[in-house]
Amino acid sequence: MTRSIWLALLAAVGLAGASVTGSATRGAAQDGAIKVAEAKKGEPKGGAPRGVAPKTVAPKTVAPRTIAPKTIAPKTVAPKTIAPKTVTPRTVAPKTVAPKTVAPKLAPKTVTSPKTVAPKAITGAKAPAAGGVKQVTLPKGATPRPVSGPGFRGIRPASTGRIVISGRNYTVWRGAHRARWGGRWVTFAAIGTLGLIAYGGANYYPYAYVSAVGPACEGLTEDGCVMQWQEVETIEGPSVFQCVAYCPWQ
Repeated sequence: MTRSIWLALLAAVGLAGASVTGSATRGAAQDGAIKVAEAKKGEPKGGAPRGVAPKTVAPKTVAPRTIAPKTIAPKTVAPKTIAPKTVTPRTVAPKTVAPKTVAPKLAPKTVTSPKTVAPKAITGAKAPAAGGVKQVTLPKGATPRPVSGPGFRGIRPASTGRIVISGRNYTVWRGAHRARWGGRWVTFAAIGTLGLIAYGGANYYPYAYVSAVGPACEGLTEDGCVMQWQEVETIEGPSVFQCVAYCPWQ
């Protein structure tokens, strides 16, 4: 009797639950159908949804990743020691060269002591020997050479002066005269030791040495003297050419 009651109660409870579940399911289906119908009413004819708010998506925040630096220990390299290279110095024996003896091709020149020439003594004026006066002939038509100033008469005895002949300046010596000739020094004797010359029938006396040379020492001067380029003896011995002025006075 009791078991029958319990079975009847369980069946009644099951029917009540099924009724409640079916009512709920029907209610939910009806609500869904109503919502779909309302949504379709708000859609445009083209079919696109209208009045839908855009969906906002929050950016994803990614936390930065921290990477610890990798520490590399320095590599220690031991220094390489190179032993110095020792070079043994090379000893070279000096080469001995025997001196070469060259025989002289020419016999040595023997230099003798210089020849000593005794000075030639000339004393006094040479007296003209008979017919010993030298006759001088000057070119015909030759005009006397112009002389500036007092001429030869202005040079004092045994002195040195200057004279202008035909516009050229010359040195005049009336005493002993020393000059450079042929690379050596020569000394002329006193002018009075020279001989006389004859010109135009008159005797002319040696008056002075003149520095004129060659053709410049020829002819008659305006003051009446004759210039002659001639050989003159020297105290050293040899004779050399020198210009001598001969005048009609002493």
